[in-house]
Amino acid sequence: IGTYQVNLLSIYGREDHELYDQWVALTDPSNKDDTGVQGYLKVSLTVLGPGDKQKFHDLEKEYEEAKEKEESGAVSGPDIKPKLHFLVVSVFWAADLPMMESGITGSGTNCYVRVDFAGNPPLKTKKDYVRGRSGLSPEFMEQLWIPVMDPTMSTRIALSLWDHDFFSGDKLVAHTYFDYRDVPQLDKEAGGGG
Repeated sequence: IGTYQVNLLSIYGREDHELYDQWVALTDPSNKDDTGVQGYLKVSLTVLGPGDKQKFHDLEKEYEEAKEKEESGAVSGPDIKPKLHFLVVSVFWAADLPMMESGITGSGTNCYVRVDFAGNPPLKTKKDYVRGRSGLSPEFMEQLWIPVMDPTMSTRIALSLWDHDFFSGDKLVAHTYFDYRDVPQLDKEAGGGG
């Protein structure tokens, strides 16, 4: 039906190390035909470390309160209004890369950049082959647009540089992580992409 990705570190950083009794919107980023929210799921998640104690919730009391609300007609579905935004990653170039391939055809690197976020299929730039022995600087000049349904609990953006090797498989050259909450949100009315 759909997925909802959660960063466990962000759950651990919340009060009582939990996301309790919350509705989350399920989306299906792997299917182009399923756009938008596919359904809702009410979840409770707790992430504990050594020495942490889980907060006690009186489930019987909560059940009785929910039953009273239902009988009075006050129960409603999830009050989530997800909005589609795009995380736009602009990839210009890489600098001073090491030689990753050597052989009959020459020396160099055949690399691409990959971005992973929020359970979406990874997006990749086109491959750029650069010849030389050191100080290799491939140019990509691409934007990768990743759909994001806000609000999202996903926070980790993984950016990695790979060397493509047809025979032995792609090799990781470098990687880094960014926090989605630190990415500036552009206002559409102010001329940004949102």
